[in-house]
Order: sequence, then structure tokens, then C-alpha cells
Amino acid sequence: MTQTEDSRREPRTTPNHRWPRRIADWLSCGPVVGVLIGLALFVRGVTSLGELNYLGQGTEEARQIAIRVFGVDVVREHLKLLALYLGLGLAGGLAASGLCALRDHLRGRRPRSRLWRMGRYALVISGLHLFLFARSVVVYPQLYAEYFYDKGGFKKQMQMVLTDTFSPGLMDGLMLLALTLFVLLPLVGTLRSGGWSWRPPPLRRLAGWGTSLGLITVALVSLAVATGPRVAHDNKGPNVLIIAVDSLRADRLYQDRYRRVAPRLHRFTKKSARFSRAYVTLARTFPSWLNFLSGQEPHTHGIRHMFPTWRARRRAGMTLPLHLRRAGYETAVVSDYAGEIFGRIPMGFHHREVSSFSFYEIIRQRVLKAHAHLMPYLSTGLGRRLAPPMAGMPENSDPHIMARQVNRMLTRVARKKRFFMVAFFSASHFPYSAPYPYYQRFTSRSYTGRFRYHKQLLLNEGPPTTTDIKHMRQLYDGTVAAADDAIGRVLDHLHTLGIADKTIVVLTADHGENLYEPTLGMGHGDHLRGEVATRVPLVIYDPVNRTAPRRVSSIVRDVDLAPTLAALVGKPMKNAMAGRSLRPLMQGKPARGDRAAFMETGLWFTPKPQGVAANLRMNYPPALSGLVRLDEKRRGDLVLNDRYRSIVVAAKHRAIRTGRWKLIYVPLVQGVRHLLFDVKVDPNCTRNVAASHPQVTARLAKRLARWMRGEPGSMQVGDYVLPGPQGKKP
Repeated sequence: MTQTEDSRREPRTTPNHRWPRRIADWLSCGPVVGVLIGLALFVRGVTSLGELNYLGQGTEEARQIAIRVFGVDVVREHLKLLALYLGLGLAGGLAASGLCALRDHLRGRRPRSRLWRMGRYALVISGLHLFLFARSVVVYPQLYAEYFYDKGGFKKQMQMVLTDTFSPGLMDGLMLLALTLFVLLPLVGTLRSGGWSWRPPPLRRLAGWGTSLGLITVALVSLAVATGPRVAHDNKGPNVLIIAVDSLRADRLYQDRYRRVAPRLHRFTKKSARFSRAYVTLARTFPSWLNFLSGQEPHTHGIRHMFPTWRARRRAGMTLPLHLRRAGYETAVVSDYAGEIFGRIPMGFHHREVSSFSFYEIIRQRVLKAHAHLMPYLSTGLGRRLAPPMAGMPENSDPHIMARQVNRMLTRVARKKRFFMVAFFSASHFPYSAPYPYYQRFTSRSYTGRFRYHKQLLLNEGPPTTTDIKHMRQLYDGTVAAADDAIGRVLDHLHTLGIADKTIVVLTADHGENLYEPTLGMGHGDHLRGEVATRVPLVIYDPVNRTAPRRVSSIVRDVDLAPTLAALVGKPMKNAMAGRSLRPLMQGKPARGDRAAFMETGLWFTPKPQGVAANLRMNYPPALSGLVRLDEKRRGDLVLNDRYRSIVVAAKHRAIRTGRWKLIYVPLVQGVRHLLFDVKVDPNCTRNVAASHPQVTARLAKRLARWMRGEPGSMQVGDYVLPGPQGKKP
């Protein structure tokens, strides 16, 4: 080789320059750029981690405990999130590399500048992420309200423009158009210059591509067939499926003016036995479910608030799922955030797909909320599996994701001879967070108040305006509509599995909801006035015993459900229960005796519970100021402080509800007050008529006191009925 030829060759890279070139090449590839972007977003999330609080309350003691007890766990959670960021960045980088490679192939050349390639990859990755982020803001605006809408100004306007202008379908179309233009636009210039010619690939290569595509198609179809629902030939029934919606008011199912809100559920009630006056004993989720599934009252099973000790939960007694499990039933429960109670107490379920609740879970959720850029990926069904705390996040309550979980579990348990299953939807519980399009279905876009997308979980807040109240009711109806569609899919799945005629379906709620009716405030469990918080829908569709559709107007209770279902499947429970089987009423027989419903309030979370005047309650500390303590041995389980157990029980309001009257027992330091309301003419219980009807007051007060003394160890001192000794019932 001549010197001239040798001089034309590229100069060799010296060892001193080789590594910088390699590092530069490495940094200019798509996956590395994606990982670096993921790392930057992770750092951004860590720096935005705010104060620890629950329901709008936070204490320095809680933060110190979080650091002392869960400091290592917080670091571990962040390491998991870092791995997730890096994985998402890597996936985004691979996608950007593929798009850019296709673009370069069509152009016929690749950019020489490493800096330009890095910038291009960063632009594509950021564009894909921002698209998914904006799309998620449209679908789940509640998850992002504290970052945008609640900040006011430009950020508020930006979120409003997104949710008011775009739909997920429109955004998908725009993104597809943008990607198409990005890839194909360079081809237009090349075609105009005449510098591009297309040659068909060889026949052998086409055959190879076709074979590969065919094999992939066959594999996907086989997988879909193998994992898809099949007719449950082995299922003989009778099965039981309880479908419940948290805070679902009875009027949304029973009144025709709400037919447009829940059309599918309205049709379902018409073909079932529907109980128009069904009441829960305690309008809080944990005690209410024990009442439903045990047939026992709160003062018997011992669960009288949302924070029972572990010992109290272990002593709750026999439940219907445990009874049917011993009788050969496959038992299961599926729920999202409000169903965490099923993971906190053993009830006899073989399978539990529910969220978790503890101080540790609150910390994990707070950590996740700080990383807003992960929300588009974690708010999905797959995301909930990668980050389980997402399932316990109230702002991420999507009933359609729940319906898919329920249908998967139905497919699983339907393979058995018979099953008992609970599906508990949290959609209608505050903060009334419905996904797209339901949060817009009944609301006005002209509303720009603080509750535009959801009713935030704040315990201390000012009174709402009339416009706020109207908007919150519309948000609530949107959650009911979302649950209606989702439950429709579950009912359809029973037909797909071929077990609809073998399955008794119950539709109910753990309690209702006050929605700022006059003097009632919002929520449930704080007081006993009115009808909407303690009255629930109770609908039983029984194709097994061929029960005819009918409306039952007799007063029935939550404790009646367990003995009713046990009787309908032919497996009566032998243990003594407070409830009575409703099967005779379902068959059209008249009610026996003078049926009445008994009720009590739950735990007051704040010093000023809504709807409870200061002169109508005994005082004890707020939930996060000493009333509730952390059980550090059980991952920060929140339990009632032992020293407040007696006062919490003694301070409870109790009530008896008969056909016409409601009498409320109100214990005060000065003495006991009895409030009497004529519910037929005053359903919101705004006028106390005890002085006008002393005989009715005395008769009902005596009957109510007799029920209250049913608590083991209780005693009556004058008009007071006091709880038993501390150790009698945890």
C-alpha cells in the first residue's frame, strides 16, 4: 500500500480518545437518554415529597413516628420507584429508537451529530410521556388536582382546558397523527427531490416475515382462548354474589327520577325482591360489613368503629363466608380502596383481592402522590399490581378496573361446584372521584369552585356554598353512573360463564350518604337524623328458588342478610343471630311482629362533626390527636387508644326507627336527651316533637334502652346505658 493510499485512510483513534467516543456514542442512544430522563423525573418527585397527612390532618408526632419506625421502608419504597422510573425510561428509549430508526430508514441517512441524536431522542421520549400524562389528566383529573387545579392561576386554567376540550379518543387520534407525521414527513421531501426509490424485498424475506407474523397471531389467539372466560360446566350452584357500592343511597335505585343515573341497576331492581326500607345499624364500612355477614349487631360482635384492635377482630365470631366455606363453598372478596377492612379481619374468605390500610400504607400513598409523573402508568390495572398502594388511593377509584378484577375472580371461582363472593365497589364514597367521562356527565363546566373534580378528603374545612352543594351532588351521581356501567359488565359476565340462573345476586350498600340535606351536612355515621345515611338499597335476585319480583315495604335490617342467604342456599346458620330470614317476605308473606330498626353512631373524627351541634355530643380528642394510636408491631395498624374506648362507646347516639317514628338517644354530661321525630312528615328530622308525644317518647325510649343493654356487661344508671368494663369486650 502506497503512502498516498495510506494517507487517505481515517486516522486511527488513539487510546486517549477512544473511550470518550464510546461514552459519547453510549450517551447518544435512545435507551440511555430514556433512563436519564427517568432519573431526572425521579429526583423531581423526591424533592416534591410534602408533609404527611391523612384526611387533611397531620401532626408532628405522626411525622416523627414515620421517620423513626418507617424510615428504612420509605427509602426502600423510593428505590422501588427509582427502578420503575428507570424501567419506564428504558421502554420509552426503545420506542424512541424504533421510531427514529424508521424515520432514518425512510430518509436514507442518519444524523451524524451525537448531540442532535440525543436531542431528538429526548424530544420523542418527552413527547410520548407528556401525551400519556395529559391523557391521564383527562381520564383521572382527581389524581392531579393538587398539582394543577388547586394551585390556581395558569396551572388551574391548563387542567381545565385539558378536561374541557379533549377526550381520550381525540388525544389518541392526535398522537397517532403526530407520530405518523414524525416518521413520514421526511419521506415527502425525499420523494419531491426524486432521491428515493422503493424496491420490493426478496420473496424469501417476505415468506419469513409472513411466517413469523402468522406464528405470533396464532400464539396470541391461543393465549386469548386459553385465558378467556369459559362456560363453567362444573358449577352446580347455588352460588351467591353480593355486589355492594359504598355510600350508595337508596333513592338512586328506587326513585324513577334517577333512572338516567343508574339505568342498568334500575332494570335489575325491577326483576328482583327489593326492600324499600332497609336500614344499617352503624353507617360506617367496617361495622356494617360485620353486621351483613355475621347477622350480629355491633355490641355483640364488638366492631363498633373503624379502628378496632387486632384482638377485637379475632373475636368477631362466625360469619356467613366462613360458614359456607365449611359447607364446601369457594369464598372470595374483591374490592378497591374502601374494602381494606376485608384484609384487616378474618372472615373466612379463600381469596382476597383488596387494598390495605395502615399508617405505613398512608406513607406509601403519600410517597406515590409525590411522584406525579408515575401516575399515568400506575393508575391502570397493571399499575396497581406494580404499586399496590394505588388500589388504596381514593382518587384512583375506577369501577371499570374493579369490574375486570371481579370478572377475573368470577371466572376463577366459577370452576368450583359453588361459590360465595363479595364485590365491593368504592366509587360512590367521597371524594366522589369518577373517571372520564362520568365526572362530566351531570356537572356544569361553568363551575370553577374548589370541588370541580372531586370532594377532597378534608376533615376541617369551611361550609360549602349552594353552588358547591349542587356540584357535589352531580359529582356523586357521576360516580353512581360509573358504578352502574361497571356492575352491568359483571352481570353480563355471569351470563358469559353460563351461571346466571344458578347465582343469587344481592345488590346493596354498606350505608347511604348525606348530601347536605337541610341540617344534615355531608357524609355518614356522625349522627342519626334523616333517612339517607342509614337507609340502603337491598335488592335480592333469586333465580335458584324462582322468587317472583316484588317490592317489600316492611322495615328490615342489615343483620337480616346473613340468615336470609343461608336459608336461600339451604345451609342455615345454627348460631344465634339478631337478624331474621327475609325469605318469607320475599315470598309475599306478611311481616311477623312489630319490626323496628336500631342504630348507633360511629366514631367522631373531628371536634366539629358535620350535622352534630356542639351541645349534642360528648367531647373526646380528634382521630389524629390521641384518639387513635399506632400499633407498631403490625406495620402501623391504626387502632383506638384503649383509654378512650369507654367514652367513645358511652358517647354514641342510638336510635330506634319504627313505621312512623324515630327516637334518638343523646347522652350528654348534663343528662340524657331523647329526640323524637315524625319521619312520615319530617324525613330529615328537623323538628323534635318529644314534648308533644310524651307517651310515644317513653315507650320507644324503654324499647331502645332494652336493646342497648344487650351489650355484654352494660349497665343502666337512670337514663344512661353505660358500656361494660374495659376488659369485657375489646
